[in-house]
Parts: sequence; C-alpha cells; structure tokens
Amino acid sequence: MDIKVRKRSYDIDESIVIAFEKKHNLRIPDQYHQFLIQYNVASVKPFYFFIKHVNDIKPNDSTNDELGVFFGFARADDPEWDLEWHMDIYVDSGRLSTDFLPIAADGAGNPICIGVADAVYGKIFIWWHEKENDLTCLADDFDSFLNSLRDD
Repeated sequence: MDIKVRKRSYDIDESIVIAFEKKHNLRIPDQYHQFLIQYNVASVKPFYFFIKHVNDIKPNDSTNDELGVFFGFARADDPEWDLEWHMDIYVDSGRLSTDFLPIAADGAGNPICIGVADAVYGKIFIWWHEKENDLTCLADDFDSFLNSLRDD
C-alpha cells in the first residue's frame, strides 16, 4: 500500500528530538525518530488500521479503527498535536506507564503509543483510555504499523 504523508507543522531538527528524549529520560525508536525529523506533525492516508481483539467472548473478534494525526512538536500550532502535551496528559500524570510514548490517537481519543522500554521497545500499541491499563499491540515496529494502514 502506498502511504501518503501530509506534513502538518514546521520543520524541526535533531536537537529538538534529543532535548525531548533527555527531558523524559527515554530513547525514541529509530523509525519514529526519523519520521519526526522528516515530517514532525503529520497525517497519513490511508488511515484505517486493524485491531484483533483477544477475549473470552469473541476470541477472533476484530475491528477497524481510524488514525488521527501523528503527534510531534507543535505546541504553537495546536497543543493537541504536541508530544509534550500528550506526555503531560498521560505519562507525567501517571495514567500511562513510562514504558510508552503516545504518538497519535484514534478517532475516539485512545492514544496510539510506541514502546520506549526494553520489553516493548519500538512496538506499537493502542491504549484504551476508558480501561486505563489495557493495551493492545498493533505492530512490531513503526514501519510495520504504517504499512498495515488501509483504506477501509
């Protein structure tokens, strides 16, 4: 699938990403790091992703979900697109583990996160904000997640 990326904010350089990593004592996985440098805040098409639910009631249940904007460094443009704003809301407040960095959200406001701790490093998850501690793995890495996006 051909992914079209639309840049939604200003250019950034490596120093902004490094400062963010130092401030939050984390290392952003390379694939997302490069995406940030190239696009900063961005939307993509196609923007639907597949979620396979594993549960006792419907063990093979699945659904499609819609991806919003990939967050970046955009406080001046729109705070809801800003990585720092999402760190404040989710991680710094203690709602989401420091093992994860919110990088986007679905249409219902559930954060799409990338793992930044060893056990989950680079993997992409959706964090169900209504259940607080419930995460579903969507992809093994950022590029795989992008490549899994589809039109419907």
